Amino acid sequence: MTKELIIYTPSMFLSPTIIKILDDIETYKPKKLLLFNPAECTFLGTTNRNEFDELNSLLEKYDIKFYVLIGSETINGYEDVLLGKNIEYLFWPTYQIHRTYNAIKKQLHNFTPKKVETLYSFHNWRPRTHRGFFLEKLFINNLFEYGNITWKVLTRDDSSCSHHEFKVWEETYLTVDIQDDGDTYNIENFHDNSLFHIVGETEIHKNFITEKTYRTIFIEKPFLIFGSKNSNICLKKYGFEIFDELIDYEFDKKENIEERLDGIIDILLKLKNQDFLNLHKSIEDKITHNKNRILEIVKKDEFIPTKLVDLYRQHKKDFNDFFSQKDFDDCVKGILENYG
Repeated sequence: MTKELIIYTPSMFLSPTIIKILDDIETYKPKKLLLFNPAECTFLGTTNRNEFDELNSLLEKYDIKFYVLIGSETINGYEDVLLGKNIEYLFWPTYQIHRTYNAIKKQLHNFTPKKVETLYSFHNWRPRTHRGFFLEKLFINNLFEYGNITWKVLTRDDSSCSHHEFKVWEETYLTVDIQDDGDTYNIENFHDNSLFHIVGETEIHKNFITEKTYRTIFIEKPFLIFGSKNSNICLKKYGFEIFDELIDYEFDKKENIEERLDGIIDILLKLKNQDFLNLHKSIEDKITHNKNRILEIVKKDEFIPTKLVDLYRQHKKDFNDFFSQKDFDDCVKGILENYG
């Protein structure tokens, strides 16, 4: 039995290995493989180099093309990057827009912006190192009183990632007056009366914009991203506006994460005693533009990889079988059909 195309998602693997792919190659001798993983920015298959080598060997032996679809702009920065002459990465950096919209579209029907009364919000679920670093800098610079802060999980209770070692701030739970249950797609968890939402993005080494940023655009909230180099500026290439009337984005260009953090702190210190409502009025046109632009991308995404569209056109049956899987994001079928 042979197959032309086999499509995988990370949830299809019972353990963090690529043994299943290796077995399928020997069993089905496919012409093409596709790892559909645009919700993440890494291969997420294995860090076992022997498995990488074995996979590359089989791809070459049977002349199989392996496409790896991820949601970032690049592959640099991580050890779990699979490379080989038969491997091609496809980048879909706007995929998270669709995923976010699909999750919150019903909530948007009843959405009403709130009056701006405070400078910033900084809501966190996982206490990643850079988020803890940012939180302590806010404390050191006496900026807590100007923002709505959520620190839902203490570092001692979290084993999912590395953590910042607090030196000045005594770590404790912080919650604003919202029902924060950790659901990153519940608008009410992030919709408040702040001028800016500071986004503690997932990645600090490469541009990978997630629902943490895109949900702010959907709810008409100006954003200030604390993440990788150029994480704010990069959004301009997708047609979004940034708020350079109020913000000096030189910090966004810095290589060093501490310099980027200090740049954002300087911005908050500069704005903390100004009239937040007037500041909001000065950027209302950009807020509206960004909302309209993100809805345009939802309707027809010009940033979808052309190779993915080609694969869909050539292998509709395989994709339709794939779409029927319950762990698959159902918004993608409609996106591909727009091009099919």
